[in-house]
Amino acid sequence: LKRMNAIAKRACYIHWFYQNCTLDRQNKEISSIVGRKYEPLIPTLDIVFNILYQMNISPEIKLLESTCFDRSYKSISIALKAIKNIFCIKEDVYDEKLRVYIKDVYLYKNGTYIYPDKTKFASLSWKK
Repeated sequence: LKRMNAIAKRACYIHWFYQNCTLDRQNKEISSIVGRKYEPLIPTLDIVFNILYQMNISPEIKLLESTCFDRSYKSISIALKAIKNIFCIKEDVYDEKLRVYIKDVYLYKNGTYIYPDKTKFASLSWKK
């Protein structure tokens, strides 16, 4: 944030997770399946705001509409590979449980497995 502010000439804009961060929700679900302690992946908007405020920056906050991006996969094995990559799961021992999770949680439409994104975003901005 300090570098971004220093480099910007007239204004700064950040689009950040407002609430319902789908990636973090899935992280909680996957952590439970693989027996890992849940740790949030992404700082929430209030943390980013507070960091800026401590830098004497009071950003304007606007809620953004239509900012969801579903993740789609052509097969369970591609979705499984993506989950393992996103959440750094190296072991194959959880593969069957994760396949069941995909079948239970993902939507299946026209041969595609879709993890619906319900993330809401906000824009933080400030003029220099």
